[in-house]
Amino acid sequence: MRPKRNTLFALAALALALPVLLLALAAATLYAMHTPDTPPTPRPYKTVQGHTLLLHITAPDTAQHPGPHPAILLLHGGGWQTGQPDQFFHLASDLAAQGVLAASAQYRLTNTHDSTPYDSLQDAADALRFLHQHADELNLDTTRIAAGGGSAGGHLAAALATTTAPDLLGLPPDATAEQLAALPRPAALVLFNPVIDNSPTGFGNQRLGDRWQDISPLHNLHPHMPPTVTFLGTADHLIPVATAEQFRDQMTALNTHSELHLYPDQPHGFFNYRLENQILPNPLYTQTRDQTITFLQSLGWIQPNPTP
Repeated sequence: MRPKRNTLFALAALALALPVLLLALAAATLYAMHTPDTPPTPRPYKTVQGHTLLLHITAPDTAQHPGPHPAILLLHGGGWQTGQPDQFFHLASDLAAQGVLAASAQYRLTNTHDSTPYDSLQDAADALRFLHQHADELNLDTTRIAAGGGSAGGHLAAALATTTAPDLLGLPPDATAEQLAALPRPAALVLFNPVIDNSPTGFGNQRLGDRWQDISPLHNLHPHMPPTVTFLGTADHLIPVATAEQFRDQMTALNTHSELHLYPDQPHGFFNYRLENQILPNPLYTQTRDQTITFLQSLGWIQPNPTP
């Protein structure tokens, strides 16, 4: 018996549609893998030179984590010139699942705001100040607010803990020592291949000019540095391993807890959730995320998961 003409048309249409359906399914799956489990909520934290800057806040589930919560300010990389806060949206979601509120900050960039790294640091300081000023609303423990970031964002996070120049932290240039002491500072640092040396032999010196030492974390370490974890690939072409080791050793000499996790043969940016032509998530993202959680557990900020 010959198939009916309508049946043949239906089979032909299905054959034509199947590749499209499979492509749509693959795209939907890929999109789902890119989308954090907990999408952030944007909040304006500052308006400067006509630009409104946002904090993308990912909060814990209060039913599981009633708070007050620890928090972390996350600052993306891009050489103070480019970049987007969504670099850390997945880490923010994963930390929120552990009870940590994560805020990924937008800050001024050279390519979009004709700004300098000093402007970027002022924005980072204002973002940290916003979290402290809104701690009651956000249900935060102000003694447990960290800063973290990658590359130039790691530099800004470290500079928040080290810089003493008042004007770079949102204060008048003639601010008193008491005003400086009252400024919010990070209670911990989580640094991914951070720029920590802005000297003439370090990174970004030509862009910083004569004030480079005011903003260079390696040159402003002090006895009250917060506990710190740093991640670096040994094949990083921007941040020498020796510089990270010097940073760790000088902090240790100041009796400050400082961890350095070296990843053999890994380049700059190895820790990102997505790397080109790789499965999602990047396995090294998972490793650095887990080491970040372990670090925060060691501080008592996150409770270890119970053993089954």
